Amino acid sequence: MARKKAKHIYITWEIAGVSLPVKVYFEWRRTRRVSIGKNSVIVRLPWIEKNIHADAHTQWAKDWLITQYNNRPEIFDHFRSQTYGNGSVIHTTRKSYPITISKENRKTGKAKCEQGIIKITLPSEIEKDSEGKMIHTLLGRVLAHDNHPWIEERIMWLNQHYINEPIKSVQLKNNRSNWGSCSSGGNINISVRLLFAPEEVQDYVLIHELAHLKEMNHTSKFWKIVEDIMPDYKQKEKWLKENNHLCNF
Repeated sequence: MARKKAKHIYITWEIAGVSLPVKVYFEWRRTRRVSIGKNSVIVRLPWIEKNIHADAHTQWAKDWLITQYNNRPEIFDHFRSQTYGNGSVIHTTRKSYPITISKENRKTGKAKCEQGIIKITLPSEIEKDSEGKMIHTLLGRVLAHDNHPWIEERIMWLNQHYINEPIKSVQLKNNRSNWGSCSSGGNINISVRLLFAPEEVQDYVLIHELAHLKEMNHTSKFWKIVEDIMPDYKQKEKWLKENNHLCNF
């Protein structure tokens, strides 16, 4: 009998006051498994029990996560986002932004940066549990817009000096799934979270994505390009793996 192809769903669980992104995989397996990854919690369940014991499996996985948290409270740190209110200050590596937050009769939120101050306006009727998520989304948009010019300038400088390949576009995006990406068409995307990393780590990620303009893979040829430009790149990779939670905002 042919095996079914594994499928997965994306959900969010609230555990110990932390919103955890969760990927649930349904696979051809007999056992269930849960692990805490860099970007999400990974839950692997038997395909045949997808609909039969879903609730029991969910509770089992949540109980396991609570046990891990009780033993090591820091285990969820890389999933935490900062909380911001009126008068808060958000600190990127290069710049600090005072934040003002107000509410008015509107359906959507808006934000802009004026004279170095991020001004956020929220709907007056917004529910409390949605407020933090909207503030985070609006902050990401403003930070991306305000920091795009120098990120693009830095990428262009590095490309001119080390890679010398055509670039179609450079974008800053508010995502947590990666630090950056580069398409075969020359489109480079950088995570807004990188703004909170040390400058030399920022350069590593930019060089990493630029190297993909020559090698769209992670073969030895690719890493040779990166190493020739930044011989100590492994130290920067180590920082990202060990301190990625410091870039959550």
